[in-house]
Amino acid sequence: MPHATRPLTRFVASCILCVTMAMATPYERDDVRRVLRLHASPANTVNDLLEAMNRQAAEGMWAYSTVIDARAPGLVPASHDELWSLANHAKTLALVHGRRGRVAVVVADALLTAVARMYAVLTNDTRLSVAVFTDPEEAERWALRPGIGDDSESPTP
Repeated sequence: MPHATRPLTRFVASCILCVTMAMATPYERDDVRRVLRLHASPANTVNDLLEAMNRQAAEGMWAYSTVIDARAPGLVPASHDELWSLANHAKTLALVHGRRGRVAVVVADALLTAVARMYAVLTNDTRLSVAVFTDPEEAERWALRPGIGDDSESPTP
């Protein structure tokens, strides 16, 4: 299946989606706390996620933290090529728009945890801070703490 139509993992739909403003992914924008909260959906594609990142940057929310709930049933792992595409796009936007807000990805299983951590590794050499969590409250606390950290490791397994 071509990557433009292949359903993404919870992680990809979360990590990269950052601000999934794609129609299939509901999100909550909190301008007071400067955070975006979204729920990954099996309907998200790589193109949806790339467009969501573009929109996040264009609408002045690039520096907002993002909490992505990637625990929905039916999500499948992204391919290596999809991860590279998403990571490279995020890196390009970071060069233009500066440091991106923290991205906290909440996952529920080992496979998606591994995929989310791979995305964190792929973006580690840039101005992106991505962490993987199993507890949504812990993810929210990390995303909202003052300052944008350089830590890309999740404190949870």
